[in-house]
Amino acid sequence: MERLLWRHPLTTFTEASGPPHSDLGTLVPNPGMVPAMDRDPPNPYRDMTLRELHQVMNERAGELLKGANVSRRDLAYLLLAAAFPLATGENRPGSPAHRVRQGADIADAFWPELQQDFRAVMHLTFEHAREAAQLTWEDLHRYGETLLAQGAPSYWGTETEEDLRRSLQQLQAAKALKANLWRAP
Repeated sequence: MERLLWRHPLTTFTEASGPPHSDLGTLVPNPGMVPAMDRDPPNPYRDMTLRELHQVMNERAGELLKGANVSRRDLAYLLLAAAFPLATGENRPGSPAHRVRQGADIADAFWPELQQDFRAVMHLTFEHAREAAQLTWEDLHRYGETLLAQGAPSYWGTETEEDLRRSLQQLQAAKALKANLWRAP
């Protein structure tokens, strides 16, 4: 039985017999393959942020360039996790590209995806700003509790540009409060 390397809701990639020079094999889609999932560990990179993936990929590249022995399975998991955000979904039923090929209006098909992408970019911008400010989610929760104790609302939002701007301003205030009040004694 083939080993499952990675499972995506729309396709499954398994280890198939590859060319003799490859001991990993060839990644091939196999939608019906599920049983091996129980035996194989989950992809350790699956839930990482893009920033975390970038860091790990740089580390693995450095190891490879130095001639270090890097696990092929680990490298495969890393590549699969990094490739997922780059997927366009053009062959996915219901995707905008698929709907256009089925005769849908281009603007009607792609406009909702653009709006979703805008929200994703705003959330990613917030995350980058939070990391740059060296604030944890625990810090933001603590800041929110401080605001509530003062009777002021606390809101972290990235749905609109105004929400994001307000959230970035609150990050600045939380950073200042952390520097002034939350220092360890």
